[in-house]
Amino acid sequence: SARYEEAFSTINTAIEIDPFSYGSKSMHATILFAMGRRDEAFRYMEELSKSYPEYPNSYWWLANRYCRIGEYDRALSMLEKQYAVTQENDNPSDEIALEGAIYARLGRIAEAEKQLNKLDELALQGFYVWPRTRATILLGLGRLDEAFDLIEEAIADHTIAPTFLVHFINESFASHPRYIELMKKMGLDPQRFNIGT
Repeated sequence: SARYEEAFSTINTAIEIDPFSYGSKSMHATILFAMGRRDEAFRYMEELSKSYPEYPNSYWWLANRYCRIGEYDRALSMLEKQYAVTQENDNPSDEIALEGAIYARLGRIAEAEKQLNKLDELALQGFYVWPRTRATILLGLGRLDEAFDLIEEAIADHTIAPTFLVHFINESFASHPRYIELMKKMGLDPQRFNIGT
């Protein structure tokens, strides 16, 4: 859309001004992904992970990519790299959620549910646990109604980005009416983000 094109132009200008800014380059990949240019976004993140190995966000992106194409061992390997460079006071809820989703897709249900418990423990420690993180694991477990309830809550609270629904699209819920409704609510075309595109 025109909004994404404008955002893409703005972030590229920021990179021209400061070519060493990891934050701007990470946002460049995020916008590419939101525009539907997913392969390009992940290639860009692969390069960032090599140029900026000390930043954890690249590994999370790559873990998502490998999860999406069914390479779960590689996804878990990327999360291990992310944990290794994550600061002690950082909120690890997104990593815990993705790890739980991977376990769920591998059929390792007890381990997936353990990750849900870890999110509860984080909340007790004073970390904010975004609704999307629990939703991520619940989607993997096939508990779709619970997951969609949390996603709707996150949309209402403005604590979820449109790219979330694209990150975690899979054949188990891509045609679900609530998924399609949520995509439209966030201004995304469900057909544009079909499986395998």
